[in-house]
Amino acid sequence: MTEVFKKLYCCFYQHVCAKNGEAYAKRMDARIRFGRKLNLDHPVSLADKIIWLELNKQSSLKVDCTDKYLVRDYLKIKEMGQYLIPLCADPWFSEADISFDGLPNQFVMKATHGCKMNHICLDMANTKREELFSLAKTWLCSNYVGAYFEPHYRKIKRGVICENLIASPDEIVDYKIHCINGNPEFILTCCDRSTELKLGLYDLNWRKIDGLTSGTLTAEVNKPENLDEMIRASKRLSEDFDFVRVDLYETKGRIYFGELTFTPASGVLPYFTDEFLKEQGEKLVISSLVS
Repeated sequence: MTEVFKKLYCCFYQHVCAKNGEAYAKRMDARIRFGRKLNLDHPVSLADKIIWLELNKQSSLKVDCTDKYLVRDYLKIKEMGQYLIPLCADPWFSEADISFDGLPNQFVMKATHGCKMNHICLDMANTKREELFSLAKTWLCSNYVGAYFEPHYRKIKRGVICENLIASPDEIVDYKIHCINGNPEFILTCCDRSTELKLGLYDLNWRKIDGLTSGTLTAEVNKPENLDEMIRASKRLSEDFDFVRVDLYETKGRIYFGELTFTPASGVLPYFTDEFLKEQGEKLVISSLVS
């Protein structure tokens, strides 16, 4: 979507929400953007249930754990602070806070209140500071566009953090561990983000499993050195939630935390097949839905 079309579509979505309710708007959005039909009256698939939870079971903890800065406190409470990527500056919550003094030559700048709002700086010495300042200022003045579709983002305070760069973007693999009722169930891998994103799907024993839609670009990824530790960490971080995706990295023999995600791809999960989502949905038991 172009930026202009995104804004127009968001206005249209808001209008539909106001007129027909958010559940109706979510079903419409899933059909328009992802071609997926949702059953929110009697949720069956994993996508159905994730969005049902989003609409019916929000909490301040989910909001805090979606916040890229406050989630760090949650990891410390869970005694998982060793997996945090070190910050290389104090967080910025206003234009007056923005300062590049003392930053390393390589770092990652990201908004605390959104998704895909990040910038990898590979050479600060040759980067125009005014361009970085403008980007950070824009983020601090803007709501995440996805907040129109994912309501928990609306309550997050706008902010920007800078983290150490732990590895080259070309080398890093994103291990997305999907946890259901506090149990890690399967792992989606993402790699080659700087060229053309490729996915992989594995069980907890690192066996490839079917479940990705046809046409998805795939790549085999070697079993991470610390897979068992990743699974244990994910179990610990997911124990307070019906569903959450725990994103981790591994580089130089160490595990690093990426984020907690409660509604991947707006909760619709378009890269998984209907059959796979139905199978995984059967595992997600929601007490509010059990008669």
